[in-house]
Amino acid sequence: MGFSTGGHQVVLSGLRPHYPDYVTDPVGTGDEPDASLDYLVSCGCVFDLVGSLTGNWQGELNIMKVDAFFGDISNILNASPKQIIRTDEKVSLPPLLIVQAGADDLSGGTPDAAAFAVEYAERGGFVELAIVPGASHIFLNPGLVEPTEGMWRGQDAIKTFISRQVQPPAPVPAPAP
Repeated sequence: MGFSTGGHQVVLSGLRPHYPDYVTDPVGTGDEPDASLDYLVSCGCVFDLVGSLTGNWQGELNIMKVDAFFGDISNILNASPKQIIRTDEKVSLPPLLIVQAGADDLSGGTPDAAAFAVEYAERGGFVELAIVPGASHIFLNPGLVEPTEGMWRGQDAIKTFISRQVQPPAPVPAPAP
């Protein structure tokens, strides 16, 4: 689970659990790194780094300064979940919950999260999208913002999603004779 930039990192990790550029130290005894995740929870993720660079979802060009961090456009494309999901790259698609603040002006907002959810599902992944109307970017962080109804609803969505991922499925009743 991750919030904001952490949400971005968890989505990248979920999509690419075997990606060698994400590993700084050898993992396990095999040659190939494996950081597979059983499920993902991403809150306030920037799914479209190219959009943040070009201002597609923000009136100000490159408000996130992604070029200063990632460098050239090939690095930006390579770190953009929206671009990765659109390629023919083999990706992992663990179940994903996206919690999106309805008034988020930093991450690309609801349209960007919804578009990514659709593309994730089109690639074959299971995805849920929880939109909290009127909530700001950091609405889920107790201690940084005052508790609100939106905070409780967002946290409930996360708890419910995680509980479904970690509990075994209910047995399917046998057909009647």
